[in-house]
Amino acid sequence: MSSSELCIFQNRLESNMQFMRKIFLVFFLINIFLTQSSFSDSTTFSYTGSVQTWTVPNGNTTITVTAYGGSGVTEQMEQQ
Repeated sequence: MSSSELCIFQNRLESNMQFMRKIFLVFFLINIFLTQSSFSDSTTFSYTGSVQTWTVPNGNTTITVTAYGGSGVTEQMEQQ
């Protein structure tokens, strides 16, 4: 391989690497955007005394529920 052919090969290789970096960056940013938008929703329910419903938004496959409730009757309450 002559030096001119080697130079052409190196230039093409560098050009391809720059293209691949740009493609990677685009996919990375798209992934970040999609991930951020899918985890940004939360709902808080307060006691109403009746049944409350919530519909899972489209595209979600899992939910996390943190529930706090009454502790029930304690020994001290029973003595009153």
